[in-house]
Amino acid sequence: MLIDRYIEFCDRLNINTTVFILGATAKNHPEAIQSLINSGHEIGCHTVNHNSLQEFTRESFKEDLLKNCEVLNQLGAVEIRGFRSPFFSCAPQNQWIWEVLKDLGFVYSSSVLPARSPMYGWKNFGLFPCEVHPGFFEIPVSVSSTPFYQVPFASGACLRFLPDWSIKHFQKRYDQTDCPLVNYIHPHDFDHDTCAKSKDYGRLFKISHHYNRKSVFLKLTRLINEFRVRRYVDYCNERMHASDECGL
Repeated sequence: MLIDRYIEFCDRLNINTTVFILGATAKNHPEAIQSLINSGHEIGCHTVNHNSLQEFTRESFKEDLLKNCEVLNQLGAVEIRGFRSPFFSCAPQNQWIWEVLKDLGFVYSSSVLPARSPMYGWKNFGLFPCEVHPGFFEIPVSVSSTPFYQVPFASGACLRFLPDWSIKHFQKRYDQTDCPLVNYIHPHDFDHDTCAKSKDYGRLFKISHHYNRKSVFLKLTRLINEFRVRRYVDYCNERMHASDECGL
């Protein structure tokens, strides 16, 4: 099972992570979700069917969240505190999602790509995790700037495509911001045993979608050795605890 490969990788490094799960994926692969829970990983919501936030109203978004939580709860994820939007589609026009999430007991979202993007992106959001409502955080994915663009250098396709020297360069630049490094990968980023069928994908997409998958865990290991790894919910708890101690 593919998820076993991920769990074994985390176990080797003695880390626990946050995994955002689609409701549909949980229904189709319940044993994988239970394995993640049993291994100490945090489970977050990712919508039911990977719909962009632009497809939701407040009410339909709430309904989708409840359905997503219901199937995860049934598998043992009893305290769901985090959400990630598909495609990092949180933008100024739909930041109302934070209110819906907070009302349902969530404490954070990680749904913003603070950069220009062909699809969505929120260039002016900033790099730092923000308490956008009292007790509720938005934690953007990390990007490093160049004169022409901003790069999520430690995540997804960038992690696969960029050579080690480039990732190290971007990491040094990012370290100067004093922000926590927030990265992500999808299962297909390390699933080097499965190939997309050419009839389903164009040739260029097929090549890019599968390029350099075998390098991902090695690159992640080098990054992880430079940082203290925390689950999202643990980071938020630390932030709130620090605020309480300071009387903020």
